[in-house]
Amino acid sequence: MKKPIVLVIEDNSLMIEIFKLTMPFVEIISAQTKEEGRKILEKHLDDAFLVALDACVPGREANTQDLLKEILKKNFKGHIVSISGDPIYREEYLELGCTHACNKQNLQAFIRGLLNLPLVLI
Repeated sequence: MKKPIVLVIEDNSLMIEIFKLTMPFVEIISAQTKEEGRKILEKHLDDAFLVALDACVPGREANTQDLLKEILKKNFKGHIVSISGDPIYREEYLELGCTHACNKQNLQAFIRGLLNLPLVLI
């Protein structure tokens, strides 16, 4: 059975590695810059189950709103999760069109819930 595809746009390489290690039940395709993010969205969005979008790629100021607008413009039917470390940005991105929000540490449990998989505490 083919694994669901999760697109992750996140500038922290360690966090991406943690996602890959803790979520072997999905295929993670990641980008660490907005430019890389655009490329993976173009290539994989139609096949994706979920897009996890950090607000600040890179830096401390939200700068990925344009990527979210591109995802919404393409009528993506999957889940769009704001994974900013800042709860204010998570709320802002929900208002802009993300379907869900959670902190990065809870993404694994959140995806397990969407897939009806048992929760595994790590």
